[in-house]
Amino acid sequence: TGGSRAVAQSVEDAIVMSSGFVWNKWDDTIGPDKEAGQDGGILRKGDYKYVTPGVYDVAFDPTIRDFGEKRWLDVRCLENRWDLMAEFPEQAKAIYDIKPDYDSDYQEFDFQFGPSTNYSNNNDSLWVHYFFHLPTRACPKGRCIRHVGWEIFLHDYDGLLDDGIPVHRLVPAQFQMTPFGFTSAFIAQAPQELLNGVLSTIATNQNAFGQIKIHKKGGEPINQEALSPGITVVDTDGELNVLDFMKTSPEVINSVPMFTQMVRTMVGTSNAAHGESKPSESGAARAFEEQRTQQGSKDFIVDYADNPDKYIF
Repeated sequence: TGGSRAVAQSVEDAIVMSSGFVWNKWDDTIGPDKEAGQDGGILRKGDYKYVTPGVYDVAFDPTIRDFGEKRWLDVRCLENRWDLMAEFPEQAKAIYDIKPDYDSDYQEFDFQFGPSTNYSNNNDSLWVHYFFHLPTRACPKGRCIRHVGWEIFLHDYDGLLDDGIPVHRLVPAQFQMTPFGFTSAFIAQAPQELLNGVLSTIATNQNAFGQIKIHKKGGEPINQEALSPGITVVDTDGELNVLDFMKTSPEVINSVPMFTQMVRTMVGTSNAAHGESKPSESGAARAFEEQRTQQGSKDFIVDYADNPDKYIF
């Protein structure tokens, strides 16, 4: 079940971010087999759990032509500082002293809603890196290193724990001549940014100049308590010249449906899929259009179901 959820999440990540990852991560604190420890505690023999690191949590050699040619891979995940101190008591002081923002090289790539929390001084989580190297002439047995920061090494194995690198990637398509993935969502980025800019211009004008304004000549009395919040009083001695900042140019207004249609065309959705249709169209025509839209948007998912080896490396 956990593996199915991880694969489903990696598919969603791939459609949006061009690459999805599934990491078969060994965890010695889980597993169905249990036995009593010397201190009376419960010891578990461990088991694999499936982790889906983000596209910016995985690093590999960017100079190779194909992702399958990689010799090494570095993946990171957040782990609890206090659990690490309990697991490695001899390095507990160093783990306690490390600052949460030690991984600042990655900070600008983390997607956060609001202020970043991963780097707060009150956060108990630390980024832990796992470096995997395949067996090569320079590294005959391969290598696996688990480290925090650049000086605290938790594990250093002369050889891989598994037969290969336990991080698998899924991509909708390969970016030509590079080892990186590609998604059709990238195609709609340019018109979407144009649409965002146009809508921002319209909303800014409405928000800045849409308030009620009252004009009075200098010296005229006014009851300030009678004014509702948001009302602006313009006090002048001469005549008031009205400037209509609320009037947005027709070119800006007309560009909204144009950019909207460009985005829909590039991502392969129709007006019918968004609840819009022409009165002259029959119900059968609209249903057929909606069906074709859904089929087109699921090409990657259907193809992946039939040919998983084509997408997972």
